[in-house]
Amino acid sequence: MAQVVNIYLILQAFLGQRHGYDMLPCMIQFEQFGILVDTLEEAGEDTQLIHTWYKIDENEVPPVYILQPISSILGNNWCHLYMLQPLSF
Repeated sequence: MAQVVNIYLILQAFLGQRHGYDMLPCMIQFEQFGILVDTLEEAGEDTQLIHTWYKIDENEVPPVYILQPISSILGNNWCHLYMLQPLSF
């Protein structure tokens, strides 16, 4: 019986473990984006990257910043960049 419990715990730990990276939010509210940019600037960080990946959508009420598709920034051949990353276990 102890073996069955141990296997269950191992599988549960493996399936519950998050591998890789945390997903970025697809949308950031206008006010929150401003706070984020201000915080980055106060910390001395460059905000060019966040302005590259998030573009304002003024058609929404209130306006929001939308995460841009990866192909719009890196082109259509971005998959090879992902495949070059080493696996982390």
